[in-house]
Amino acid sequence: MTEPSLRERKKLATRRELALAALDLTLERGLAETTVEEITERVGFSRRTFANHFTCKQEAVVAGFFLRLGLPGSRFEPFEVELGDPLTVDAVVDAAEAAYRAVFSGEGAVRVAEMGRVVDAEPTLAPFVHQTLFEVRREYRARLVAAGMPPARAALLLGALLCVGGVVVEELIAGHTAPDDVAALLAEGLDHVRHGFADRAP
Repeated sequence: MTEPSLRERKKLATRRELALAALDLTLERGLAETTVEEITERVGFSRRTFANHFTCKQEAVVAGFFLRLGLPGSRFEPFEVELGDPLTVDAVVDAAEAAYRAVFSGEGAVRVAEMGRVVDAEPTLAPFVHQTLFEVRREYRARLVAAGMPPARAALLLGALLCVGGVVVEELIAGHTAPDDVAALLAEGLDHVRHGFADRAP
């Protein structure tokens, strides 16, 4: 990958600070009580700087959410996760498993559930969640295809892997899975990605 220039790194750092400040304020007091002015004051930037990076506070909050998950949108952070060399389906699933375990380990599952409940409770955040997931899948699909994987196969694989993470988050938010049980749910989901659902008990 091409190393970003100093200017690009500074832009990414500014976006990151604004996004994480927006998320933290929203977790502390709620989205309705969080203003763009408070976000910019917390990290020492102007409202104009905010407008150069985000269209609204909702977009910034979602960016912060995905940054904390370690799954950045392509407009907010460079994509640095290695997909495996040589590229195989198992290598890609292994990379996803390592990334998910990093996100959900320790207190990670508790933080994910807390952040997820905010996203779940605020309908105005949903379009930005969907947009970010679309960008993530498009970026990784392009990388898989460039490495030789057929486009449809790459899309199906990434869709399945993102769904596994989504199910874990949904189960945490709903309280159907305790943080201590996330590893087992994640392992089950990735096992299905590797081996399918055929000839298995419902």
